[in-house]
Amino acid sequence: MLAAFRAARKNNHSMMPRELVTGLQCRGWGTLPRHGGYLDQPAMLMLWMTRLVNIWQATRNWVTSDDWPKFVRKQPDDWELVSQLITLEKEHAANVPG
Repeated sequence: MLAAFRAARKNNHSMMPRELVTGLQCRGWGTLPRHGGYLDQPAMLMLWMTRLVNIWQATRNWVTSDDWPKFVRKQPDDWELVSQLITLEKEHAANVPG
């Protein structure tokens, strides 16, 4: 999840998790990653793709907003997700030796 958040914040496609790339491609083409339906997909793939695409979209909305207070007011769900990821990233950084 943090990888999707960081990639979106920096708009760096090379940092995207594989599932996010697939999820965004599926969204763009309006299709699933395989010829079958939802139940044909590997366990957890669709869940992870959905989560990562949501993280990517919310973070891109936040980063590209020219009025952050308005963003927080108008998109409270996006802001809740982004603020949780900011906290998670800080906690993760504090626990990484170095």
